[in-house]
Amino acid sequence: KEDAKRLVDFATQIRDAYDSKKLTMTISPRTLIYASKLGMARNDFKVGLSQSFINRLSSVDRETASAVAQRIFG
Repeated sequence: KEDAKRLVDFATQIRDAYDSKKLTMTISPRTLIYASKLGMARNDFKVGLSQSFINRLSSVDRETASAVAQRIFG
């Protein structure tokens, strides 16, 4: 349950960054679900987010999204 809240918090912060033009791509609900499945399989949600979402971003966006993930998941 705590992990689900953190994933939703990540998605909210990514969408806020997209709205404020800090990112050029937002995360979809389907991608977030896929990230959660990968995270559960590997016992590391940062890896799941990286493989499903962060690696698809430009290098500048990747830094921003990685910083958000680091803040939330440690």
